[in-house]
Amino acid sequence: MRGSELVVVASTTEGDPIVTFYRSSPASQGIEIFTDFMYDRYKPADWTHERCTATVDITSLQGCP
Repeated sequence: MRGSELVVVASTTEGDPIVTFYRSSPASQGIEIFTDFMYDRYKPADWTHERCTATVDITSLQGCP
C-alpha cells in the first residue's frame, strides 16, 4: 500500500490563498490535514494540523468529522 497527498489552494473572501495538504500513508491511522495560513493577511501567520482517525469523506474538504 502506498501513501498519497492532495494539495488544495482556496482563496479567502479578500483573495488571500489558504493552502491545505491532505495526507494518508500506511504508517498513519486515517488522514492528516495541514493548513497553511502564512499568506492570509487577516490571520496570524501559522499552520494548523489535524489527525482524523475516523473515516473521512475527503471530497467535502471540511476537516475531521
